[in-house]
Amino acid sequence: RAASLRRGEMVRARLVVDAQGFGIGNLRYLSIFKEIIALGKAYFPELTASVTVVRAPWAAAQAYRLVSPLLTALIRRKICILSGSFEKGLLEHAGLERSILPEFLGGSNAESGL
Repeated sequence: RAASLRRGEMVRARLVVDAQGFGIGNLRYLSIFKEIIALGKAYFPELTASVTVVRAPWAAAQAYRLVSPLLTALIRRKICILSGSFEKGLLEHAGLERSILPEFLGGSNAESGL
């Protein structure tokens, strides 16, 4: 909010989520994820410009397939699930260069600088 006030316009978030290690065992948290989605839809839909999930294993893509019908078309357009090499998809979907990501994702930023 403070950044939006300083700039005189809404500052939107571009989220990059590292899904490496997500497995079938995580599906037990699906009901919690559904509640988080409902809260986000109700209170914060305009704040998120994009959500790009990188290094997504098969289970993450399947989990998204299960919850995507609960999302509006606008929110579905904001979400992109990428596996393997994600540099091109990250740039196309979020307009972000991989170099701005933390080092553990192949970027140039030290984690302490985030």
